Amino acid sequence: MLFISILALQGQDTKKLFLGLQPDITREIKDNEENSFSINILPLVVQVYLNEASAIRLTSILNLENNSKQISNVGAQLAVPIYFLHKRGPKAAGVYSAAVLGLSHNQQSGGNEITLAIEPGYSWVLEKGFSMNLGLQLGGTYFTPTADAEGWRNHAGLKFSLGYTLRSKKSKS
Repeated sequence: MLFISILALQGQDTKKLFLGLQPDITREIKDNEENSFSINILPLVVQVYLNEASAIRLTSILNLENNSKQISNVGAQLAVPIYFLHKRGPKAAGVYSAAVLGLSHNQQSGGNEITLAIEPGYSWVLEKGFSMNLGLQLGGTYFTPTADAEGWRNHAGLKFSLGYTLRSKKSKS
């Protein structure tokens, strides 16, 4: 997959990079009994566009839990958005769906969490590069064995990002 991504980047006349912030709210719940959620307080996001219809996105995770008001998770999330119904042109925007893999360490329980999700959403890239994304993640999170929890829980997250899409100048070959 990485090799194919590198080849796709090499074949492009321009390379694009999105840099921004992605504050988000997530919930990992079991049996719908818990009312807690987390807010990402260090929501840095970098997205590298592979071509006009796909990209790779990396987002930092530093979650603050609403109930305890303490840091709950530290980690990162990798997503691969595929843009559907995009306009043929130099920017990937519009309706997308992304496969998501998240890895984090739970500071409160001492365990690790692995998230697998799908994220449908929409991206806007304005003329001067200002960009916005809105997505909804749905999936599951596996909690590694600890004294508090183990096993799968439902995962839901609202993702909203603001930033800039930077374009390099056309290469002269």
